[in-house]
Amino acid sequence: MCNSYRAGRALLLACLVIRWAAAHSATEDHHNNVGQSVAHPVSRFDLRVRYMAFEGDSEAQVLEARLEHPFDLAGGWKLNTRAVMSGGVTDFPSRDNRAGDYSAGTGDLYTQLFFIAPSIGDTSIGFGWRNYFPTAGEDQFGKGKYRFAPLVVVQRMANWLSPGSFYGLGIRNDFSVAGDRAHRDVNELQVVPVVTVMLPQQSFVTLFPEIVIDWQQDNRVFVPFDLEIGRKYAAHQVGSVRVQLPLINELHTYEWTMELRWSLFF
Repeated sequence: MCNSYRAGRALLLACLVIRWAAAHSATEDHHNNVGQSVAHPVSRFDLRVRYMAFEGDSEAQVLEARLEHPFDLAGGWKLNTRAVMSGGVTDFPSRDNRAGDYSAGTGDLYTQLFFIAPSIGDTSIGFGWRNYFPTAGEDQFGKGKYRFAPLVVVQRMANWLSPGSFYGLGIRNDFSVAGDRAHRDVNELQVVPVVTVMLPQQSFVTLFPEIVIDWQQDNRVFVPFDLEIGRKYAAHQVGSVRVQLPLINELHTYEWTMELRWSLFF
């Protein structure tokens, strides 16, 4: 309960800070922006509802809240800020839930700072880092470690597919720096190729597989199929559905997931 309370306070503080920044800084016109490109961030609030099926008939229902706001910096640079908090219900077995009973709780809070350089032709480059905080009350909801994840993204426009389409590659390494010694250390390389194809009427299809190599578990590999289909259906709103299926699952993560996303740009 104490961890959940601190998580709620931390997320509320992050939301207030970013919302204040939104009122005091310039934002990019996002009339034709569906919010998929990291090179063109927009001020936004996301709600994501995710169902996850695991081995052994375990499952999880997760609700995630995400808040982002970009800042214009000198020389054409941008800084995109993000705060993410989740919570849910699961019967996934863990050290705190050995019987596999259903329980509810909050997940780990993470924040992100991402710097975006001025585009060079059709190419954009960004870099930054994530900070993860062990706000989860029980093992089945988080990793129990303070973690740091530097990241870099290269993205290139692909107008030969359709106007506004792009492809790119993101790389980050997520590793623990402190936390409960009873929890396993974290050290994962995460490689994320992305392709977004724009369709008529501000619709889109995105392939976004997050490939994981776990250095702590004998370099085991996880490779998913990850497909998102969405549409901007109002001036400032986007809806989408995302499906994930493992292709290589040496880490024994989920068997499949489905996520519904609603985004509000402001």
